[in-house]
Amino acid sequence: MKCPKCNHEQSSESECEACGIVFEKYRIMQERLKDPIHSVSDRAPVRLPVIPLPRWARVTVSIGLVWVFIAGAMHLATRSSTPKPGASPQPQAATGITRQLYEFMQPGNPIEESQLATVFIETPWGSGSGFFIDADCRIITNKHVLTISEEDIQGLRQEMLLLDYVISRKQRSIEDAEGTAPFVADPKLSMEIDDYIQKEQEDSASLAQQYAELKSRIAAIEENRDNPSYTVILYDDSTYTATEVTFSDTHDLALLRLDQKECPCLKKGQSDALKIGQSVFTIGNPLGLSHTVTSGIVSGKRSHDDHAYIQTDAPINPGNSGGPLIDETGRVVGINTMVLSDSEGIGFAIPIEAALDEFGELKN
Repeated sequence: MKCPKCNHEQSSESECEACGIVFEKYRIMQERLKDPIHSVSDRAPVRLPVIPLPRWARVTVSIGLVWVFIAGAMHLATRSSTPKPGASPQPQAATGITRQLYEFMQPGNPIEESQLATVFIETPWGSGSGFFIDADCRIITNKHVLTISEEDIQGLRQEMLLLDYVISRKQRSIEDAEGTAPFVADPKLSMEIDDYIQKEQEDSASLAQQYAELKSRIAAIEENRDNPSYTVILYDDSTYTATEVTFSDTHDLALLRLDQKECPCLKKGQSDALKIGQSVFTIGNPLGLSHTVTSGIVSGKRSHDDHAYIQTDAPINPGNSGGPLIDETGRVVGINTMVLSDSEGIGFAIPIEAALDEFGELKN
């Protein structure tokens, strides 16, 4: 057969005898380069470095875009527990989790008060946000924060194949450079080769680390997929494990519950009353930056697959999914769910009424 890269005619159908590529890995890489994945989930993509080869290199390596699943970004806590001037007083007779959080931080406005009711959710395959919707410690979030599909897992395995291919090509490039170096008399060119080898070794080590992390992540997913645990992290960094989980059959929604008492909860707003151009805020944990607040406006009201959505230009970044969309009074009007791929400032939230209708126990 003919090699798809160098056109060498040969009998082997698995690997080129001339340039050494593995046909299946090369085919996968070419397909992915033609149709790169544009993720709108909470698993942020990473670009592999593209480094120009010097004129002396024997092997030309063409590296495209490779998207790498990163989940469970570092959780950063940079808040202070010192009460702020003019802060809202702790609710009278506050008990349970509410008292615990108000002792940690006394909010100074409705937005800060809403932060106390927003949580960070960690799963075996990623992370996201959620919020307390009642004092019984029930938490609304997105279903996709708590689940992972077989298609996603297959995509991760392909990422591993691509990383393995790129690493092997870099190793061969390093070997070629090291073989060339002893025969170069020009000091300037020799220094260029040394710099190139060092850079390629650093890149190769970084990619190898990404490969190992991805392999470990896939193993954790497969081990915990059938019986996952969900860790809920509150504003004061205290952690709890969800004891009850309910998934919606019709919406990208899920309901968790903590076995605790008196949780601070968001007041329910009315998405139907929202006006185009009205200010709204998102609270979530983008890339692990805990309880980040972003602002924007209501850009529109849309419908897709018979489901209503609130369109907003308030940034919804990986890790924000499941967090609340609130108005200026701190009332929750929606659940941040997704962004339009390859766009900026086009995000969508599920109206809060959909969650209240889906989970009947919340209506009271």
